[in-house]
Amino acid sequence: MPSSTPSLRHADPLGLIAQIVENLPNMVFVKDAEDLRFVLFNRAGEELIGHDRADLLGKNDYDLFPAEQADFFTAKDREVLDSGRPLDIPEEPIETPTGRRWLHTKKVPLLGADGTPQYLLGISEDITERRRAERMRDDLLSVASHELRSPTAAIVGTLRLLEIRLGERLDERSRETLELAKENGERMIELLEALLDAERLEREQGALDVAEIDLVEVVAAAVRLNQPYADRWHVTFTLTPPTAAVPVQADRERLLQVLTNVMTNAAKFSPEGDVVELEVQPGDARHRVTITDHGPGIPEDFRGRVFDKFSRARTSESAPREGAGLGMRIARTLMERMGGGIGFESEVGAGTTFWLELPAAPARR
Repeated sequence: MPSSTPSLRHADPLGLIAQIVENLPNMVFVKDAEDLRFVLFNRAGEELIGHDRADLLGKNDYDLFPAEQADFFTAKDREVLDSGRPLDIPEEPIETPTGRRWLHTKKVPLLGADGTPQYLLGISEDITERRRAERMRDDLLSVASHELRSPTAAIVGTLRLLEIRLGERLDERSRETLELAKENGERMIELLEALLDAERLEREQGALDVAEIDLVEVVAAAVRLNQPYADRWHVTFTLTPPTAAVPVQADRERLLQVLTNVMTNAAKFSPEGDVVELEVQPGDARHRVTITDHGPGIPEDFRGRVFDKFSRARTSESAPREGAGLGMRIARTLMERMGGGIGFESEVGAGTTFWLELPAAPARR
């Protein structure tokens, strides 16, 4: 007896897509580009917001959420529609009947036949429980880092004192053992400092000194400061600067920290004798820096975790060069706090280009 349910082979494509959207575990919504009113909500969206879709359709964010959150959602919507480009929002809070939830949202402009945005598509994953677990882990790491830093620094200080006082009385093997212990202690201090820095930044502690600076000057300084590190891997940094200054709004020291994190990564994963190319690219509202290496590239299965804490791409070639897995997370946090962004393009076997974007400084009248 034939089934009354149509087979997928003969299903209406639009109906099939509607069923898929309706049954996705993540919230999916669509807004009209003109007035940002909701025109579609799936079942997961209803459950998360806590309202029937009949009460949601035709409404905008100001009808559903506190003004501060509605301002945030609307600003991001307009950013997507004005740029015509997708936007990834790693964390955003939303008030629901069950309390505040945290979402990872991607927003995409849907273009009409004339190439202008007609609708805005949003896909949101509820990351509340994951975020809570990460917070607990971060609190534990924070306490451990604070408690371990002082005794570790004391141990390294003692090893340095022994090295000075014993000097030539040590035989070669003892001297090598002492040097190895000192290096490992210093590396532990660097790791603890990175953990503390990441924790302070994620909790938004410490104001940034954002001011108008010349992007070209800062990148040139980063090349000078980091070339000795690149020499360890027999790699050279080169800079292609524009002919004029490129003023941006940023914290100079923190921008140097971001550049250092990206550049040292590029040097570590570059083949011996390679050149890492830096370029400053002036724009209109935002200016960009690119850092290009010709290393192994970022594996496909790792690309979604590049900016996660403690994430390191493992290959047999790269294992001796691994770090703590915090540098790129710190870089992204700093760039976002300065109103900018960071991303990358990579091809396995050909290399990787990281880009940093910062808001242009206001034109002087």
